[in-house]
Amino acid sequence: MIKKQKAIRFDSTFLKKILNDVRIPKKIGLKKCIQCGNCTSACPAARYTSYRPRKFIHDILTNQKEKILESEDLWYCFSCFSCNLRCPRSNNPGILIHVIRNHALLQGYGWKKVLPFKNYLISLMNFGLGLTPFSVPTELFEEELGAQWKKMRQNLPELLKQLGMNPVAPRELPQDARNQIKKILELAGINQKLKKFENMEQDLEQ
Repeated sequence: MIKKQKAIRFDSTFLKKILNDVRIPKKIGLKKCIQCGNCTSACPAARYTSYRPRKFIHDILTNQKEKILESEDLWYCFSCFSCNLRCPRSNNPGILIHVIRNHALLQGYGWKKVLPFKNYLISLMNFGLGLTPFSVPTELFEEELGAQWKKMRQNLPELLKQLGMNPVAPRELPQDARNQIKKILELAGINQKLKKFENMEQDLEQ
């Protein structure tokens, strides 16, 4: 016997808030989702974590806001957009993830996931480069890469010196370019962002 499946009933409350975000394409096929699972089959994160793009879309459409914001799965997406390439309805779980992560942070969820990346902002301010060897926190990959990574990271200045590289910043932009980048970041509110990071660090330590 074929079991009867319930059709998705849209709840517009959370849905409208997400779709009204300026980052969401006007032609996104969110409401056209047929739950085919193509997105999940193409998702590299789904192979190694509990994140499932199909279920994520279902939860958005059925207004399971708290479940989404509290979920660890929200932070497992790699932003590769394989889901978007495979979707027959032009849906884009990847961009939805970006928007909902911001909503989560504004409501106090998920800060432990982003705090390790504060160094990226600081590096961007100082060197004009978000990713340098010093902007990657030692503890971020210690479990995966082991003691050798920790040893290399702790002795990085000396290692770079031995290789004939600048021990402070292996790659440097001209000072004028760095000043311009810093000015743009300040106008975009980076100082307020860094202050928010500091406040959340203090809250989590208490």
